[in-house]
Parts: sequence; C-alpha cells; structure tokens
Amino acid sequence: MNYFRLILFIASVCAIDISNKHLRPYDLNKIAGLHEVTTELETPPSITKSVWYLNIYDSQDKDGKDKMDVENCPDDSQICGITEVLLNGKEPVVSEVVAFSRNLKPSIETNDNNVTVQLTGAYWGKQSIAADIVFECSKDGDYDKDLLELVGWNRQQLELRIKSKAACRSDNKGRKDDKNKDKDKDGKHDSDSDGSWGWFTWFFILGVIGFAAYIIGTAWLNVSNRGSSNEAFSEFVDAVVEVVSRIPGFLRELAGKIFGSSNRGGYSAV
Repeated sequence: MNYFRLILFIASVCAIDISNKHLRPYDLNKIAGLHEVTTELETPPSITKSVWYLNIYDSQDKDGKDKMDVENCPDDSQICGITEVLLNGKEPVVSEVVAFSRNLKPSIETNDNNVTVQLTGAYWGKQSIAADIVFECSKDGDYDKDLLELVGWNRQQLELRIKSKAACRSDNKGRKDDKNKDKDKDGKHDSDSDGSWGWFTWFFILGVIGFAAYIIGTAWLNVSNRGSSNEAFSEFVDAVVEVVSRIPGFLRELAGKIFGSSNRGGYSAV
C-alpha cells in the first residue's frame, strides 16, 4: 500500500483548512462547512443528548467561515461537543461543553483510503484531550452534509469519521499548481536558469568564432612564411575536422550541466 505521513506544524490554523497543499489531491472542498452528529442516551428520568460539531473550512472560498456559529460553543472552535440533560416540561440543561480550538497545530496522515487529522494539546478543564478526524474514502458515497459519525469519546480521546468520495485520492488533482514549482515560486519566474542558458550560449558562440579566427590566422601566417598554401590548407582542414568532431560531445556536456542542475527540485512536507 502506498502509505506516507505528513506532519504539519502551522503557526495559525483557521479551523481545518482544506486548501492546504497536502490536501489538494482530495475533493474535501465539496464537503466544506459545518457538520454535526447527534446521540441520545436514556438516563431516567432524563435523556442525555450530545451533539458534536465539526467545522471544515476552505480559506479559498470567500463565503467560508472560520468561526463556529453555534450557541454555547467558543467562536474559535473547530470541533465542539455540547451535552444537554432533557427533562419533561423543563428547559434543557447544558451539562458539558468540549471544544478544540482552531489554533491547535494538527498533524495529517494520508494514504490511498483516508485522511486523518489529529489534534492534540486541547484541555477540558484540567484534562488533556485529543481528537482524530478520519475522512474515509467511499466511492459509493456522495457529498451530502449528513456525513459525520461519532466513532467514540471516552472523555480523553474523540474520534469522528466522515465517509465520502470527497476523501478518495485523485493523483492528478492539484498537480497543475505544482507543475512549475521549481520555475515559478510565489508568483516569481525563476529567470536565473534562462539567464544562465543565454550566457553559456553566447560564450560558446564567441569561443567558436575566436577559435576559427585563430585557425584562419595561423593558416594565413603559414602561407605567408612558406610561400605555399597546400600544406597550410591541409593543416587547416585537419584542425576544422577535429573541432567539428568535438562539438557534439561538448554540447552534451554543456546541456547536462545546465539542465541537470535546473531540474533539481521538489519539496518536502513542513
């Protein structure tokens, strides 16, 4: 199985931002927004109701919201759980609020079948808590919003899951943005490689012209000194043949040095 892990440490995270370059091979933007899942437990004479909210944020969407607009949840939450106690004839009583701030630094694990976002460093009172959000590939699924599932919560570790074809990896998606990464970074064209190629070209041309002038001048001096051009012409022809025979090898070596160095690139996860 093609499996790799990407650990991202981000200074400021606006919820789970799916525009991150490591998530581009997926269609998670199609399930961006607020998701929720509800569970109820009979606790006679009351009913205990828990609702978990997950905000999937796309910073490239001008209508995207990085704040969770849910009553009783902190505004800076990317995950929030509200537990209420329901009694007949009485207003619900909020008994628990669990929140994971959008400023937490996540790690991201990806493979061909799912994407897992791990959040650590949150606290519920004095208790340290963590969360795993698993985006599971489901080719038969859809992009409906009612996709969030509560896998488990033991008051220390939360696990949420979304099954959707939006979590299926597409190797061709997002590559256009990185195709010319080495030549065009942060909107600036890398002119050094083009400039170096032009400089070498002119250097080579001038060198050939200078060498040819040297051969012709030498032949002319030989003719003047010896009074005959036959031997000088023969030497000239031999010299030209030798120079021409060396040109292909020189060009291959020159091109290898230029293009070999300019094609080095790629990036590693932060």
